[in-house]
Amino acid sequence: MTSIWEDYQETLLDVIVDALTRRDLRALRGIQCLDASTEWTGAMGVESVLNVLFRASFEAPLEARRIRDQLASEAEALHDRGFYEALGAKAERLERRMFPIQEVTAACVGLRHGMEAVNELYSHGLVRVERPDPADPEALYVGLSALWDGFLEEIEKTGEIEEANVYSSAMGKMLSIAMDGGMSSVAPLVLIAHQAEGKGGEATYDELLECCAGHHRPKRFTDNLLQRGQKRPAAIRPFSSDYGNRLNVNVDLIYVVGLWRARANARAAGRGLGGP
Repeated sequence: MTSIWEDYQETLLDVIVDALTRRDLRALRGIQCLDASTEWTGAMGVESVLNVLFRASFEAPLEARRIRDQLASEAEALHDRGFYEALGAKAERLERRMFPIQEVTAACVGLRHGMEAVNELYSHGLVRVERPDPADPEALYVGLSALWDGFLEEIEKTGEIEEANVYSSAMGKMLSIAMDGGMSSVAPLVLIAHQAEGKGGEATYDELLECCAGHHRPKRFTDNLLQRGQKRPAAIRPFSSDYGNRLNVNVDLIYVVGLWRARANARAAGRGLGGP
């Protein structure tokens, strides 16, 4: 990896957090487009934890309403059995979209270091953690931080949990790359978006092949990238259409690469470097 790509690597997290903070949906869609270039998942499990939290957050309001209805219709019986207070507390947590941390990490299939991933996300302000009972150190709850409110509202509009999972997985994977590395798999898309910016968003398959080859990626990598992209929701496909050799690069991908390039070049300028 050349020095300028190190600057891209080091500024990716800033680009993501800034887009979340500003609720810049164009930038967020562009970031998710980049995910099509890789099947890589970070060893820290950031993607897994975020996927579980997004699914839980998506489902929480419905479950909270179900519990509130149960509390209203079965109040006397629940009081008699001693369940009323506990169910009320659970409904309140669900309404705030907070979940038992042990349940979240246990739901991450095959993940051995769930708490490390939670801590990593917490250190960057991407999740919140609560301990409601100081006397019980095991009673920890975790939820998405307010940074995700705009993104969550946007994917909830899909109304479909499985489609929402595609969006959340893409963000989780890009955060994994930002925190753990993996810039070389994303670099070809950065290059092709940069090239297309000055050509009305157009590129060619041959140009994409050259961008991939420049980062030691074979032709099958290019073909897999295109195939993965076409299976995604239209808003986060890196190429909005494919007419033989001609590709139209997603305008939101071009947009976010422009923002990212400015940050990477600013960082490089401090060391007397420049880049794509």
